[in-house]
Amino acid sequence: KIAIEEKIDTVLACNVAQCESGLDINAKRINIDSRESIDRGLYQWNSYWHPEITDKMAYNPEIACREFCKAVRDGHLDWWNSSRKCWNVA
Repeated sequence: KIAIEEKIDTVLACNVAQCESGLDINAKRINIDSRESIDRGLYQWNSYWHPEITDKMAYNPEIACREFCKAVRDGHLDWWNSSRKCWNVA
């Protein structure tokens, strides 16, 4: 519904979320690296690369999806390239 409202391909929005989090709104991955970042929510918003996305936003499925749609509209689908092999279906 949100992807339709935001004029983003619904299959793409669902596939990216499925590949990133398994559609788990509470998905969390702690990255053990020099940044010690956390990937959060449906779209696994990274706390280091996206400090503008708060935990409250990342774990809220509606907000997370709207932010994903905005990023895609702004030409930033590449932010999810690490899972592209999973969601990039012909």
